[in-house]
Parts: sequence; C-alpha cells; structure tokens
Amino acid sequence: MGCYEQAGVDVEIQDLQSGSKALQAMIGGSTDVTSGYYDHTVQMAAKNQDVTAFVNMLRYPALVLAVAPDAAGEIDSIEDLQGRTVGVTAPGSSTDFFLKHLLTQAGLPADAASVQAIGADATAVAAMEQGQVDAAVMLDPSIGQLEARVGELQLLADTRTVEGVQEVYGTDTYPAAVLYATQDYIDANTETVDKLADAITCALDYVQQHSGEEIAAEMPPQLVGEDTALYARAVEALKEAYNPTGAIDQAGAEAVRDVLAASQPEIAQAEVEVEGTYTNEYVEP
Repeated sequence: MGCYEQAGVDVEIQDLQSGSKALQAMIGGSTDVTSGYYDHTVQMAAKNQDVTAFVNMLRYPALVLAVAPDAAGEIDSIEDLQGRTVGVTAPGSSTDFFLKHLLTQAGLPADAASVQAIGADATAVAAMEQGQVDAAVMLDPSIGQLEARVGELQLLADTRTVEGVQEVYGTDTYPAAVLYATQDYIDANTETVDKLADAITCALDYVQQHSGEEIAAEMPPQLVGEDTALYARAVEALKEAYNPTGAIDQAGAEAVRDVLAASQPEIAQAEVEVEGTYTNEYVEP
C-alpha cells in the first residue's frame, strides 16, 4: 500500500518462526526492530534490559485456545489439559505465556500441560488436524483455515473480542502485537522509529476504514492462501482487535505485567515498572 514509502523508510522484513525467535534475533543484533507481542518488553525489563514498545497494533491478543478434533470428546475445560500436550508457536513465546496464564488461572501449575512447538499458519493447522497435539494456542487466519477443513472447533478461550479479553484477563484492553526495539536503538534512531510508527498507523487507519474483503485484496497472495473469502472473513472478525490509535493504555500494560508475574516468578520478583517498557511519544498526534 506504500505506507513505508509514504513515511520515508525502507524496511527489510525477516519472517521468523515465533516471537521468542524474533526477540533473540534483535538482541543478537541481526535485526533492528521486532514486530512481536508486548509481553517481551516486560520479560526483558525483568532481566534489566531496556526494550521499549513504540506502536501498538493489536489492543487484544487475538489468541485462541482450541481443542484438537481428535480430543474434542475428552477435553471440555482448561482443567482437562493437565497431562496433555498443547501446541504453541514456540516455548517462551506469547502463545506459551497465554497457555501458562490460563493454567494458573484454573488453579493448575504453569507446567501442568506439556508444550510442543508447532509454529504458526500451515504447520499449526497440520499439527491440530493430524492429532500431533491435544489442543493449541492459535491465531487467525489459521483458526479459520482449520475450521474450514474439520468443522467447528471447541474453544476454551478466545481473546479476539473485548468480551473474551475481559473473561481471560479482567480488563478492557491488553496490548499484544507491537513494534519494539532496544532503548539504545530508539535513542540513536528517533527519526527512523517515528517513521516506522507513522507507517504502522497508516495501515491501522486503513484497517479501520475498509472491509475484510478490501484488506484481503491488498495482501500478498502467499499470505492470503487459496481461499481469499476465508481470509477476508478472518480479517473482518479481527478488526475489533486492531488498535485505532497505536497507543498503549497504561492499565492494559499493567495487566500484562500482572498476568506474567502470576506464572513467572522472575517477573514477580523483579517488580517491573511498566512505564519503562513502552512509549506513546511516536504515535501522539
């Protein structure tokens, strides 16, 4: 759509398997900025590393915990996951954090279920369809693709809407997908960071003003897949989760910290102050 060009920044995108791998790449110096979940800025703050989110794309996580078709008659609740194998994109990723939160919220140990890395997209769909896992944390359009193949899925948690976010987290907003970078990078490249935030808010504006069908038409074919209508429906269903402003709400940031602290002792012990994990400076009008 030309949002990067319009903002005056040239971006090379590296498509990595999971949020944890993307974080590792940035910390290792092979990337400058990460598109990942806000969770990781809190995780790094607990390790005394300054990583800052500067534009928020998803105000709801849009994560879904679904039961695999083969296990649908055996798993009816989070408690039933004890001793089972649950797919996540990768251990240490936000999908893993989400699972641990749901387990502890249900009164189980955070490691009550075994986690298996299944990636995202086609690999996650295949793992669920073939019974490699008993359940999985997934995102659209993979959820829609799986349902198109096997029929309606049993969902144990769904954070694609404000109602689902309230049920899982007890809050109206829970910042998820963001752009983040080390504070050192931000300080040394404020103009670039500002341009990146402008490009993302350009895309967020487009999402708010157009239908799922119109958005799908702008997407690269390899991301849409063979069923354009299915992809369009998934995008339309997700529109509520996209952040109209790009800003992070402090109450939402505190909710993320509190959720992570409940299942991760190192975060609880660090007493992270969320004010240092994000900035709205680059998205303010």
